Amino acid sequence: MHFLKEIDEKKAEYIVKNNILNEKEYYYYIKLEFEDEDEKLLSKDFYFLKVNTLSIIMKDRNSKIKIYLSDYDIINILIFLSKKHLEIAKNIFEQMESLIKEAGNETSFYIESNKYDIKGINLENNLNFDIDTPMDISINIYDFITLLNLVIEKERYANHVQGTLCKYIAVSKYYADILSTTERKKVKTLLGSYNINTNVDIEYNSKIINKDKDHKLLIEYQELLSCFANKDS
Repeated sequence: MHFLKEIDEKKAEYIVKNNILNEKEYYYYIKLEFEDEDEKLLSKDFYFLKVNTLSIIMKDRNSKIKIYLSDYDIINILIFLSKKHLEIAKNIFEQMESLIKEAGNETSFYIESNKYDIKGINLENNLNFDIDTPMDISINIYDFITLLNLVIEKERYANHVQGTLCKYIAVSKYYADILSTTERKKVKTLLGSYNINTNVDIEYNSKIINKDKDHKLLIEYQELLSCFANKDS
């Protein structure tokens, strides 16, 4: 059983057991657990939040403040990594491209006693720097990668993984300015075709980037691939 189905079943059982009337708007949280070696790298606790849709939440272990990152927030962190930790960003983008091709590294998590193996992104375990979030609470690089892997698996279940990862790659690389001249021109045209205005700061495109459900912004892989067909210096 996929973990999203398990969460739906657990919420339904909880609703019945506790006689909750407004079930559609009830905030149901379920905590994730990780292997010991992975848990030691994390600074935040992770939860799935199920209301009508599912969100992935981090919770600060000291303040207990909950942290949610939208697609726009994820892209901003990828831009930060591209500017401040370029080799790490390149590694992440390369692994994203593998995931688009249905390859990738194995990782796992637990919901209670049930283990779920998923394909995601792995980094070496000796990195040590913080990343700012819109909630004014820092996370570490492993918190971010864990969140990203869970988002990727959620998108895979919805058959959106290619389009979402292509969006992350195209928008991040463009606004981080790490493309060659030719690539930048092609990506600018590509993003424009998806109604992203590259002549303004990324914040002005946040609503388009965060569109969900039927209007979700998903970039076609072959279109992205064509931007990198002929590289210049």
